[in-house]
Amino acid sequence: EENNATFSGLNFSLGTLYHYDRLNLGFILKAPFDLTEREKITGANGISFPEGKGRVSMPLIFGIGSSYKATEKLTLALDFESRRYSKSKQVKPSWLYHRDLSLADQGDTTYNLGWKDSNQFRLGAEYLLSTGLGIIPLRAGYRNEPRVYSDANGDQVVGNVFSLGLGLVLDKISFDLAYEAT
Repeated sequence: EENNATFSGLNFSLGTLYHYDRLNLGFILKAPFDLTEREKITGANGISFPEGKGRVSMPLIFGIGSSYKATEKLTLALDFESRRYSKSKQVKPSWLYHRDLSLADQGDTTYNLGWKDSNQFRLGAEYLLSTGLGIIPLRAGYRNEPRVYSDANGDQVVGNVFSLGLGLVLDKISFDLAYEAT
């Protein structure tokens, strides 16, 4: 069986940033939206199903964060983002969901995806090293990486990601390089 799917959607974000002395505070809100899915299935026997169209409801996402310029060269940052994936549902034509064309007149099937919420924490630091060549930003960070699914015990799968980076800031151009380890 071969399954080809394409997804599309439109969303908007609204954010604000408050600056006070060496402290920045920010907030972002990403509106919920429907992700449209177009799916084309060809069975193992070569029979093609008609193209099906479904949708996945994506949740409201919000985040808060802050950065603090501890010294002229050192900035510390931390933020939190919440994605309420447990409220996501998928709607598909019944025949496509069950892979049975005899259900073509049965309408749509709506089901809960069973996803877990994703609450992500991120923290990082940047130190600006001044050299004769230019400024070299040195960066380090950490974030948890919650998945929307569970392991065999029913616990949410959560990874940890560590990152390192550096850059080179010249008069009219800058370069950045980053590495992430999970």
